Amino acid sequence: MLRLIRMLTLMVCSRASKILLRDEDFLPHWMNQVWPAIKDLTVLDLSLPGTHDTMTYDLSTTFADGGMDDAAIAALLHDLGHLIKDAGSFVRTQAQTQNLNITEQLDNGIRFLDFRVMLTGGDWRSLHCVQSNGKALDYLQQVRTWLNDHPTELVVLWMSKHGNACAKGKDAYPGVSIDAKQTFWKEVEHLFGQLLVDDKSPVNTTSLGALLASGQRLVLYASDYVEFTGASTKAVDGCLVHTHGPLNLYDEEAAFPETVKILKDMPKTIESNKQVNMFELLSFADAVDTGPTEDLVKLNFDPVVRIMEARKDCASAYKIPNFTTAAWCPPTLLDIGQLSNYYNQVIIDAALQHGWGLPNAIYIDAVDVGGTLRVGPRLLSASPRDPPTCVVFKYTSCSDHQPTCDDGYAADGTKVHFDAYDSDGTEHTVCGWAWENHYRCCRQEPAAQDTARYAYVDSLVLHSIQVGCGRNASIPECNALRQALKTRRSRFPLTRWDDFMTGRLDSWPPLPTENDAHNSVPLLV
Repeated sequence: MLRLIRMLTLMVCSRASKILLRDEDFLPHWMNQVWPAIKDLTVLDLSLPGTHDTMTYDLSTTFADGGMDDAAIAALLHDLGHLIKDAGSFVRTQAQTQNLNITEQLDNGIRFLDFRVMLTGGDWRSLHCVQSNGKALDYLQQVRTWLNDHPTELVVLWMSKHGNACAKGKDAYPGVSIDAKQTFWKEVEHLFGQLLVDDKSPVNTTSLGALLASGQRLVLYASDYVEFTGASTKAVDGCLVHTHGPLNLYDEEAAFPETVKILKDMPKTIESNKQVNMFELLSFADAVDTGPTEDLVKLNFDPVVRIMEARKDCASAYKIPNFTTAAWCPPTLLDIGQLSNYYNQVIIDAALQHGWGLPNAIYIDAVDVGGTLRVGPRLLSASPRDPPTCVVFKYTSCSDHQPTCDDGYAADGTKVHFDAYDSDGTEHTVCGWAWENHYRCCRQEPAAQDTARYAYVDSLVLHSIQVGCGRNASIPECNALRQALKTRRSRFPLTRWDDFMTGRLDSWPPLPTENDAHNSVPLLV
């Protein structure tokens, strides 16, 4: 029976000459669709689209044990966090990086999962400061189900507590015994069984074709490898994940040239890493800066905060031209991720345009449907029925009801009796009657910008095709595959515009030029 399944899998994979462009057909099966170009590559030749803090779409408001690197503070927050009104809800907004669930991420082309776990409150759960609603094994079961339903696809999953590849023992999982770690690992190993790539199939020398033929389709990197897995042959040491980054939204002018250098050197880095079985991961996810976080705490919890002073302090941390004038303090980590992605898209697009390299995986925040990145300001978690995007706003004069907003603005339902400041800093007086308020009117963003997206998955798939076709120019499907991916990318191209109020600029930082490309081969000609 196992042999029959393997034969059927290879038969399906061999029928990849027909390129399906619809997302519902292509993205869940993209490896199958580009199989002729990648089947002879190894995992360490691919460039996989990934998500950073994959599981944060389902966070609770309960502080996790080990949710912070300081174990004592983490334990205190876990036990006492509920006593601080709204603290858990606020922290959740500062911890959520994704909106699609794990199955939706895989269906939208994601093939690298940043799966963070901790024993918290007696159960293994995912975490990012606060713990997940569900248990870790329940989420992993969803991955197993997806793999069962998609027999032509391979997934790489990195399991750690806080993205520390080489952390060991108490540094990796503070307060957790070796027995507790290995008991959990045995459950994971039992769940995935023969799907796990074992040490007889090194990922630097075993082709994708050979892995799928043997039924091995989940590469699981585990940090704290020896204590966590008992040196299992079904896991790969997480210390073999080499992470660059994160990029720095708080200083894009410095981050741009630094990242260009990393990507120009990436082909050599990949080849060098393969010799020692190293997986190259590039983080496009921004670390949260303490300055803006402190300002957000003041704006949310300090009853005597100087509102415009806190907003300007927050905005100044981003070093975006004129951003202090706008005085926007992005209120959630998703807002920051979407702003960061606006600039990340430039780097990814330049890598394709100039023929630089890409890593074995990128992990990134705010992945959207269609395998895209949300780069516009409308919050990814907002529904069509939610109020308008409200980065730019102004308040009405005092009124006992919602007055009509000016043209180009729409009310979002917010009302303020005093301390009413427009987004540009204009202050409104305290309303004289208790039943009167200032009502907020939000600028109506152009639809094409508000929810703008960039073709993330298609860009990385195109790069993997180019690697495979570059190794074997005789693959007959190469031209059709390249053209199909270029057509897909054209639906969500690099899009820039000037709006310093939302931190999005058209000509800053300067786009990398042809002079940055060395002798590399462009993909987009």
